[in-house]
Amino acid sequence: MWFGFLAAAALLSASCVEAPSARAQSPEAQAGKAAFDARCSRCHQIGRLQGYLAKRPDDATRTADLDRFLTRHHASDATERAAIIAWMLTQQAAPSP
Repeated sequence: MWFGFLAAAALLSASCVEAPSARAQSPEAQAGKAAFDARCSRCHQIGRLQGYLAKRPDDATRTADLDRFLTRHHASDATERAAIIAWMLTQQAAPSP
């Protein structure tokens, strides 16, 4: 009996969360993905990024924190930094409408 309940709960919760890869990405976010792959992924993994994003209360705070960090951490170009941040924000799971 518990197994059926747990399976139903898992299906229900999975249907309420959209996978990051399924979220639409703007051209800026696509450029950010390319920049992240080229410049960041050697040292940083998406799992840790998702944990970092989850600890921030909203996108405005995430953007400000990431901008401050990236300014000091190998992303001095503002356009590239904005693109990387745009992509990073697409990597968090979001509730489906």
